[in-house]
Amino acid sequence: MKTQLYKQQIAKQNHHILFAVYHLGKGILWRTQLARYMQYFYEMSDTSLSRALGELVDADIIQIHRHLNRRIIRIKKYGIYYLTRLTREGTPSITFKMSKALNSAYINGVLLYLLLNKEQATTLEEFVKVVKTNTTFLSKQKQSHHILQYMLQKAPHQENWHSINRHYKNLEAIKIQSTANLHGLTVPESNTESTTEFNLNSMQTRNVFIGGWHHSRNRTESDNLEIIQGPVIYVLDINRKYHNLKKLGNIFKEIREYMTELFSYLPGLTIRYKLIVEDAHAELYYRNSKHFEKLLETHGLDEVEILNLNILNEVFAGITILR
Repeated sequence: MKTQLYKQQIAKQNHHILFAVYHLGKGILWRTQLARYMQYFYEMSDTSLSRALGELVDADIIQIHRHLNRRIIRIKKYGIYYLTRLTREGTPSITFKMSKALNSAYINGVLLYLLLNKEQATTLEEFVKVVKTNTTFLSKQKQSHHILQYMLQKAPHQENWHSINRHYKNLEAIKIQSTANLHGLTVPESNTESTTEFNLNSMQTRNVFIGGWHHSRNRTESDNLEIIQGPVIYVLDINRKYHNLKKLGNIFKEIREYMTELFSYLPGLTIRYKLIVEDAHAELYYRNSKHFEKLLETHGLDEVEILNLNILNEVFAGITILR
């Protein structure tokens, strides 16, 4: 059995690896993607990463799960305790599920794309902070509404502020109730109005995320205000779920209705969609589909980009995971 002093020493030496797995993978991260983060932020070689992972496994701080010829890293309870400094009793364990691993692969495929193509983050910690603040990719279950705080600061009209604030309070009440239920507690009944059935929580469960906002500037003689035009929505076609075009059409419709309610007084609301697919075959499926073309026409979507991140080959080594 390894001593606590030894475990602490190994965790400290490999803090950056644990930080990436815990925050970017929400506890579960594919080794191929971890390697890209480590090389980008620390210029860490694959040999050095293998050595560090071996030390962490030996110290019982991480576990490496193998799926076919790919490795998936799961942070264990001590690693979470080291990072969060919660009490040992209050430190949650993260169970491994293939569904979690799939979600992690797609989300980090998008985050690596953003990092390498758009973001100018100078440190791993800064990158995580930006992603957690400005997107819903790393939100915990039923906690995506933090993004509404950003929107409240940018709302261009007082009427929109009240609408957004109402949705924020409603979703915060849901979060509090959910947390209380988890711990067997009761909370006073909320006075907030009921939310629509479709909201930020619904989006997250359907692998749909807000990945940022696009803006315009309102130029007058007296001001130069930055105004939100609308969200950038990422729809993750995990396991080709949205090859069912009826489901895709429904999610587009619900997103439009929800955002219209949030920005009820915003003329010219524009939603940009990024449909994330796993390989060239999936990309061609949409590009060559007359039904997909008709769907875009029917819903009058402002802008849709099919984004092939080649996750099937880069992460899954070209092997279908669940289908």
